[in-house]
Amino acid sequence: MNEKLNAILALLIATVFWSFSVIFNRSIVNEINPFTLLFLRLIIPAIIIFPFFIKKRIWTHTHFPELLKVSILFMLNMSLFSFGIKYTSASASHLLYSLAPILIILYGVYFKTEKYKFGRLLGVILGLIGILIIINLSRIEKESTLSGGFIGNVVIFVAVICSTAYLLWTKRLLKIFTAFDTTGISIIVSAIFSIPILIYGNLILKEPVILTSTNLYAVLFIGIFGTLINFYLYQYALSKLSALTTSIISYLQPIFTAILEILLLSGALTHGFVFGGSLVFLGVFLSTTYEFIKRRKQ
Repeated sequence: MNEKLNAILALLIATVFWSFSVIFNRSIVNEINPFTLLFLRLIIPAIIIFPFFIKKRIWTHTHFPELLKVSILFMLNMSLFSFGIKYTSASASHLLYSLAPILIILYGVYFKTEKYKFGRLLGVILGLIGILIIINLSRIEKESTLSGGFIGNVVIFVAVICSTAYLLWTKRLLKIFTAFDTTGISIIVSAIFSIPILIYGNLILKEPVILTSTNLYAVLFIGIFGTLINFYLYQYALSKLSALTTSIISYLQPIFTAILEILLLSGALTHGFVFGGSLVFLGVFLSTTYEFIKRRKQ
């Protein structure tokens, strides 16, 4: 029981790191193009963890080829998102990624791998409604369209499928490998594949990369806390919790990001945001914590 609560705490910490990364990402997006940022956020943690894997000789493991295959899904998710976000709205991308818990439920029902209680399903639905309210309010405030671009939406949706498949596949591999193994190899493989993406992307964009000291600190935070530690905590939680519970926590990311914007960037707090955010928190509580507390009392 304590392990599961610790795993939920790890997910909450990961969500905070990710939300800070979003804030930093927005602050440097006009000076560092997405393909360069993708490379930097991957190569920094890859350099940090590579010596550990040399010492561990993980490539001698029988199931290492399978770990390489699942790492490609991780790379595809990050690469497709970096490309697709340029051709759609932020609201549309948030909405598409919020479909991940629904895809996991459909997978579990279709392949009969999981039985979901009413409380958990209700939590997913309430959380999704809360996300829709917040996204729609954001669209109205910015006077932008929710739909985004067709090509961008298709690319982002494929990224969501890759992300969901990665989650389900690594859940099984975490019975064989540690969370550090799955995180590390995924980052190293993605860093290698990001090199040709970096070259190709910069040839297309031809945008200058401005690396000031402030930008460098932001990139270091995104690489270390927003990528390495964030994904390690995510994988650790996945080893203790179900794929659905792990994915439903992602509903909190736009909430935490908005709170940071209010605190750090003087954003405005609206009644609609409070209502939508309350639904998200209630949905996450029903899907993750409520069952644990109920069992403890019994």
